[in-house]
Amino acid sequence: MGKSQTQIHCYETGAYEPDICTLIQLADFLGTSVDFLVGRTNSECRSDLVCGCTLNDSDTKLIRTINQLTPKQRRLLSIFLDSLGKQI
Repeated sequence: MGKSQTQIHCYETGAYEPDICTLIQLADFLGTSVDFLVGRTNSECRSDLVCGCTLNDSDTKLIRTINQLTPKQRRLLSIFLDSLGKQI
């Protein structure tokens, strides 16, 4: 990435902010999105990629719905999905 320890420390402490090219490099290096780095989302993972697959609008909507489930609902969904996988 080519950034010195001092530069990275200054980004972390807020002494100065990285330019957009540096933000993109940091996001790629950390495997996250620029939106996460700048606080626009709480999700660390990139919303456009899951397991190397590009998501369409329907996929993204489904993931948002799953994120709103309670832990109990997620466990039930997981059991249901496991049973579907066994039927294939």
